[in-house]
Amino acid sequence: MGAGIGTILLLFFGMTFSSYFIVFTVFGVYMGYIFEKEKEYFKLGAIAGIFSGGAASLLRTFLIETNGDITQIATNMIVLGIAGLIFGLPKARSMILLAVSGVLGGMVGTGIYIFGKHLTYFLKDMGTQQQFGDIFFIAIILIMLLLSLLAIATAGASLSLGMYIAGGMVCSKKEIPGSLKIIRNLSIGLIILVLLFFTLMFSVIADYASSATSIHVGSDTDEMTLYVPVWLDDKGNVLEMYEHPEVTGDITTAIIDTKYGKALKVSGSSGDVGIDIRQSHGIQLGKQLEEVFDGFSVSMSDYTVGKKGQMTDIRIYSAVEVDNISISLSLDNGWGEIVIIETEQNIDLSEGWQEVKLSVSNLCYD
Repeated sequence: MGAGIGTILLLFFGMTFSSYFIVFTVFGVYMGYIFEKEKEYFKLGAIAGIFSGGAASLLRTFLIETNGDITQIATNMIVLGIAGLIFGLPKARSMILLAVSGVLGGMVGTGIYIFGKHLTYFLKDMGTQQQFGDIFFIAIILIMLLLSLLAIATAGASLSLGMYIAGGMVCSKKEIPGSLKIIRNLSIGLIILVLLFFTLMFSVIADYASSATSIHVGSDTDEMTLYVPVWLDDKGNVLEMYEHPEVTGDITTAIIDTKYGKALKVSGSSGDVGIDIRQSHGIQLGKQLEEVFDGFSVSMSDYTVGKKGQMTDIRIYSAVEVDNISISLSLDNGWGEIVIIETEQNIDLSEGWQEVKLSVSNLCYD
């Protein structure tokens, strides 16, 4: 078993090293061409490939258990910073400038790639649910390809722009190659395009992480009063969403204090009535569900986010006997993780306080 894991890690190390070595060596050749075939950049490209490839391999090996998105961003920021340092040799100011350019390029470029990946998941899920045709899914592939190319171009543009500025520190404007000036202009244009693109995209799909509560009653009782649990934030406050529920049927709601904690009071006539409540919590790119909702809990219960187990107990009050009721509370990080706490099937409530077991499901989706 140990030998098998060692072989896998060695292969992972070798593949990561090879990919980064090739990328930065090619980039060094490219910059050598831009600087009118200056051979120094050929050498620097190979050196950058060796050091950045080694750093990337080590980082990814040590961070293999960490969230994949965080690993990608951290790795590319560090290795592009190392590459920048090497391409800035031997001048200290150039090294610092290019290291900063590399770090920024790695952060923004990887962020674009991760954004494209999660956007692809979201669109694929939406297309599957709505049963869109093959053209829609081809468009998804093209969007991911475009964003991947944009990510690579942004990282390269950041380094290229840093090289242009560094060249201006040690050369007169006339001495800077015309081709590098073109690269400078393209880099600035690309950075502006990225900022505009992300401003538009984030305004369209913002507030995707969400919390929700759903309560439905199917029995036919004249009047009913229920106290049901609610989501609490990390400070123990009831979420704002309970102030504006979507209600079906002749019922009213209010947040009250009980001897067991905060509750949603549901009053009115039963018989095919329902409450659906939802709140958005902004885009939480790259964050796991437990990071987004750290400290959240369900009132009148023993459940807090991160608790392991398939069942949890909640307290419910009913003023009369009520049949055929379902309850569901959920948290969704917006990018592939959701926890659902719900009745496995419709339940019956007796009069007074009672404990009810709800199932807890931690699901991943694409």
